[in-house]
Amino acid sequence: MLKPKIAIILAVSTLALSLLAPVGGASSQQGDAVVTKSYIDKVFIPALTDYAMAEYREGFKLSPTAIEQAISKARQVKSPSSVDELTLVVLDEVRGRQIRYAQSGTVISLSAGETLVGGQGCMVSVVSGTAFASGQIIDFTTGADITSGTSPAANHKLCLMRDSGLNIITASKIEIFGYYRVIPSPRPKYEDIADALYKMGLFAGTNTGYELERPATRIEILVMLIKLLGENDAATAYKGTHPFKDVPAWANSYVAYAYSKGYTAGTSATAFSPGSLATGDQYATFVLKALGYDSNRDFNWSQALSYAQQIGLISPGEAPLLGQPFLRDKMVYLSYYSLYANYKGKDSTLLQRLVSNGKIEQVTADAAAGGVTRTRP
Repeated sequence: MLKPKIAIILAVSTLALSLLAPVGGASSQQGDAVVTKSYIDKVFIPALTDYAMAEYREGFKLSPTAIEQAISKARQVKSPSSVDELTLVVLDEVRGRQIRYAQSGTVISLSAGETLVGGQGCMVSVVSGTAFASGQIIDFTTGADITSGTSPAANHKLCLMRDSGLNIITASKIEIFGYYRVIPSPRPKYEDIADALYKMGLFAGTNTGYELERPATRIEILVMLIKLLGENDAATAYKGTHPFKDVPAWANSYVAYAYSKGYTAGTSATAFSPGSLATGDQYATFVLKALGYDSNRDFNWSQALSYAQQIGLISPGEAPLLGQPFLRDKMVYLSYYSLYANYKGKDSTLLQRLVSNGKIEQVTADAAAGGVTRTRP
């Protein structure tokens, strides 16, 4: 019996050879995709073999039909901008994600939670809505690099480098020119947990629902921290000010309150960057603060998830689940289980403190928790 790796290599190699054969037995015409023996040997087979082995290690069976369809798709591509573009077409077809090509001036509509990923040199402009940069993007309008996790200016011409793109926060219209693919919104995993937090009064969602499928922003994780601390009423009633010029009106009291308490700082002397995408480490830092830990003495904020695992707040199996992209789905997960973690140096949990301080009724918390029956990894 052939070892799995050998069997996969042979299967991929055999199917890949069909790329060298002309369509329908006819000779290749000018303008058809240029697929050479060198490409087959050095690019296609190694890439597809790596993918096949990854699938095998995850317990999935590589589908010969999927490979055949991918090969067919690759042979239909006319004048690819590079061999790499053709490779992306093949691999994305195998994975079930399709590369598309947009003529200059094309405008596409994307929904919150979707991700636009561009091929090398793809040009985009955000016509409407809110999107955040992911990876290397150059703003051709200003000649500057766009910082990953920030929102590009509307109607600026943006050049996407390989595998960079835009995370869609609210429904958006994007003008696009070049090769791209759209990654659909991830399916939320923790709606039961969001329901529990909602019933406890710790999570309200947005005016369009929980929106668990999209990345969390800096202002959202700050509001979540304040609610976990049981200080939401104090924050909304706070009349103090803050030095930041970019905070929306609805969030002014939250930011001013948190700033006065030393819970957070800006990204500069005058900017808070409320809409910038949050990371798992940033939110884990907030959760650890809610539990009484100090990011200046107990841990480094850039390694907060690692420290959370070290103290038993999360398990080794949970740590990889809470990395990038840090979705609101992950925010509610970490928030919920932090309620049952002990406060630093104490035998009482965060939830017990909220109950003792009159922020949550124990009977309400127990009823809400009854809807969460999952086993933590």
